[in-house]
Amino acid sequence: MPVSKIVLVGVGIALAVFLLDRLLRRMEGRGWIYYRTQRRGSAGVGNALLGVHALLEPDRRHVLEVRQAEVMEEEDAGDPPVPGGDGGEAAP
Repeated sequence: MPVSKIVLVGVGIALAVFLLDRLLRRMEGRGWIYYRTQRRGSAGVGNALLGVHALLEPDRRHVLEVRQAEVMEEEDAGDPPVPGGDGGEAAP
């Protein structure tokens, strides 16, 4: 196999990998897939085990309560404002 053909195949593979990466990043940006970022909620199993642990050792319950409060704050942080709520004006 000639050297030029090997170089062309290598460049073609590199280009294909680059274009696939760009496509997957765009799909992730639109929220269709998880590609490079971690999924939210991966700590769900840990929180479930903390719930069982809190039943067995009630003095550790505060850890579970703090984690649940943090999750609620994260979920509420990005919500858009409710129309007619806290705006100071009555809704028409």
